Amino acid sequence: MSEIRICVRGDDGDYWCNLHGSDGDRLIAACASMPRSLAELCRGAETYARGATDWVQYFHAGHNFHRWDAGMVIIDLTSRLIVVNSGYSDPQLVDRVAYHDGSCKTSTAIPYDLTADDWLITKDLLRRIDWQPLANRRWEHLQGIRNNPEQSRQTFGADEVDQ
Repeated sequence: MSEIRICVRGDDGDYWCNLHGSDGDRLIAACASMPRSLAELCRGAETYARGATDWVQYFHAGHNFHRWDAGMVIIDLTSRLIVVNSGYSDPQLVDRVAYHDGSCKTSTAIPYDLTADDWLITKDLLRRIDWQPLANRRWEHLQGIRNNPEQSRQTFGADEVDQ
């Protein structure tokens, strides 16, 4: 069926559900709308799929980091970190996703760009190391920027993965 487990961490807590892999790609694209909660993420996904705001009802409170069917995607909204372990797709920081009209995927590809807001997509943390320490370091860095807006914004990215 090509389902993946989606885990979302936001200001409103941790949530998880199983969705089709293409819907995971649409949630990743929705990160471009800078959501801070699960509801905001699903509203942002409405750009890429009609009815995406209804996806909130499929999510369970808490977390479940066990791989499912075609893989797993963790979207940490608080640290702007996306961890992908999926045989379904290979999302990028700048990419396109096919629009879903509520009935089926269409031929319209909608672009998204996550580079402007310091997002990091990593594809091997689930196999090599625990992703949470990286998320915590990124969150602390982003909090420093939020608390001190005149601070010059440094990109906090892939070089941190191996440290």
